[in-house]
Amino acid sequence: MGRGIRVLLSAFIVISIAGLIVLVLVQYSKKQENKLKISIPGAPVVENLRYSGTKAGRLEWEFKADSATRSGLDEATLFKGVKASFYAKDGMQYNLVAREGRLKGAVVSARGGVMIESQDGLRIASEEILYSTEAKEITSGGPIEITTKEMNLSGRGLFIKVDDGRLELSGDVRAILKHSAAIPLI
Repeated sequence: MGRGIRVLLSAFIVISIAGLIVLVLVQYSKKQENKLKISIPGAPVVENLRYSGTKAGRLEWEFKADSATRSGLDEATLFKGVKASFYAKDGMQYNLVAREGRLKGAVVSARGGVMIESQDGLRIASEEILYSTEAKEITSGGPIEITTKEMNLSGRGLFIKVDDGRLELSGDVRAILKHSAAIPLI
């Protein structure tokens, strides 16, 4: 069971790194507000957006979107064809894919076939995931599936408090442990 918890904690690390991307995007969007105010009709579209972040000369994350536009209605940035990669210090790569994303203030959302995968078999799937940069919380009101080599976990209503690593599924929780040498069957 300890390995399953380690895998879930690894998922929290991935999501924390996603938070870093959000912070950079929030800062980037604030800088752009001073340069360009977009009205509702005819908002400009940026295609093939690519953005990355490094720390101490090491690539930490990359963000790609097929297109991005600024909404004049609610001051949000809308993305289509979202792909993000996060690189942990241990060399592990985590990839996020979603049909669309939205950045408004301190809240980032990924919608439409949201999938987070790692090289070691971790997979988190949902139709929508929200991340609050201020509260450092990840939420999803809909169905969520977490798959690792050792177990499948599904439920509804995801809540993750990034700072303390707490994960909650609020309903319809189902866990299936896969047989392995690490988990002896009784």
